[in-house]
Amino acid sequence: MRIEEKCLTINDIIVQRFLRISTDAVYWREGGGGTFCHQEEHPMKTAMAILFLMATVAYAQEDRHPACSNATLTGDYGFSVTGTRPSGPNLPIETIVGIAMTHFNGDGTLTQTDNIHGSLSGFPAADRPGSGTYNLNRDCTGTMTLSSPGSPTLTLAIVVVDNGDEVRTAVVDPPPVMVSSNGRRVVTLPVFVSLFR
Repeated sequence: MRIEEKCLTINDIIVQRFLRISTDAVYWREGGGGTFCHQEEHPMKTAMAILFLMATVAYAQEDRHPACSNATLTGDYGFSVTGTRPSGPNLPIETIVGIAMTHFNGDGTLTQTDNIHGSLSGFPAADRPGSGTYNLNRDCTGTMTLSSPGSPTLTLAIVVVDNGDEVRTAVVDPPPVMVSSNGRRVVTLPVFVSLFR
């Protein structure tokens, strides 16, 4: 290990102390012409810098995204639904809007109640029940199927975000249906009953 001696003027010392650049011990050098000197161990500083950089790179490469599974989706999710679909067999395409409450069981099965309004078909059925399945991959992408009375079975591509609190979907089959939805986990706060009624 090589120790290097560096000599500084009084102005250099004041600037370093003010900016807290160095914490190395400073001593007066006899016969040095009004200079102060300190010793630095470069190998230690270099090793520390390398360790810091390696830790930073390791942290940046670490997969901080938790793996998803079917159990990631558990409980009730409220969805908003928009898109286009055929208004009936061999009928023109219509725009739709709607909402749905979907209950994911955590095991790959689901139940749903939806309310969909079509620009041509109107609002044919309130609180229409449905059921289906879903499968989540480790990267939080997956597929879902949904069957409801009066509609073909839909196949959806899904992605789960925000640690399982949000689900985004897009219908991929049948082709004429161009519908997407966004669902958020329903969180209910506990109700505190007053003790002083």
